Amino acid sequence: MLKAFLTVEDLCIYLGISKSTAYKLSHNNVLPKYCPGGKKILFKTEEVESYVNSHRIASVDEIQRSIDEELMYPSSLHYNKRKKVTKSVTLNAKLS
Repeated sequence: MLKAFLTVEDLCIYLGISKSTAYKLSHNNVLPKYCPGGKKILFKTEEVESYVNSHRIASVDEIQRSIDEELMYPSSLHYNKRKKVTKSVTLNAKLS
């Protein structure tokens, strides 16, 4: 069973990163941290997992499937040049 909170050392092992990288993530507030007593830094395991999951990069196959689906079933949210020009003309008219 995983711990609810990870120390800096635990975080390094869990993510396979160096101590300096862990401290950089902490110092730059990339990962939320907890400092009970003001000295010891702790990281909530579920927040670390959320951080890792939010940095997922799609595989080439997933990207290709996404492109193929978009070409077969285009979404209704396409760029409309006429509306864009109309909006910019209206905005320019207001500014003048």
